[in-house]
Amino acid sequence: MILVLSDLHMGLPGAPTPASIEPLLAGAEELILNGDAAEEASPRFAARAEAMVAELRDRCGRRGIRLVRIEGN
Repeated sequence: MILVLSDLHMGLPGAPTPASIEPLLAGAEELILNGDAAEEASPRFAARAEAMVAELRDRCGRRGIRLVRIEGN
């Protein structure tokens, strides 16, 4: 199964966290983050956004799920 998520805006207050996304990964072989995955361009939220993406990538890796990130809006 391929799971596609879009406009997560990770790093912003109230955005989904890797822990909250993990239940959606059940049965997935691939996760596609389709644009606006994280607020990395914002100096205020970039560090948190990058850490959240890295954590999500690690969680996917532990489950054998390929993570593909498409940049853009």
